[in-house]
Amino acid sequence: VQKICVVNDGSTDNTLLEISSRDVDIVNYKKNMGKGYAIRKGIEYFLKTDCDVVIFIDGDGQHNPDDIIKFKNKFMENKEVDVLVASRFGTEMWLKNMPRIRILSNLLSRFGMWLLYGLNIEDPQNGFRAYRRRTIKQIHFLTNGYEADTEILIDAYLKGFKIDKVHVDSIYNKEENHSKF
Repeated sequence: VQKICVVNDGSTDNTLLEISSRDVDIVNYKKNMGKGYAIRKGIEYFLKTDCDVVIFIDGDGQHNPDDIIKFKNKFMENKEVDVLVASRFGTEMWLKNMPRIRILSNLLSRFGMWLLYGLNIEDPQNGFRAYRRRTIKQIHFLTNGYEADTEILIDAYLKGFKIDKVHVDSIYNKEENHSKF
């Protein structure tokens, strides 16, 4: 990993304090503007670097950053892939760990994308994703909320970019299991 940038989307916990002591760049704003807005700010930061790939990982602790190597390996083995979306499906733990409401919302989202666009993404609500520079430069989205993840995938698909997956386990905190769907 060449650079790490944390986009702090108006968190009200100790996130800013925690990341301030780390060797990371920080994009911070006081008011929560939404996931799509945070992604947009992350893209703006990325495009000012000389990095070839941008990886987004939500700050909710659901994913292990050690899985970033899986994205790197997949991009290295297939130069034609433009977008990688982590998938919790296809691992042994997903049925045991994923809350039922998330399974249902994911299946509905997946079915809707397939029905409307012919786009088959195994885990379309997963925020752990990677994009090549050539791809992210051409992606356009308007929304500022969680729906930005879906909008970005649809835009990439309609522009002919190749989308693939990497399988990852997820970590769920039983007390915080709720869906934004």
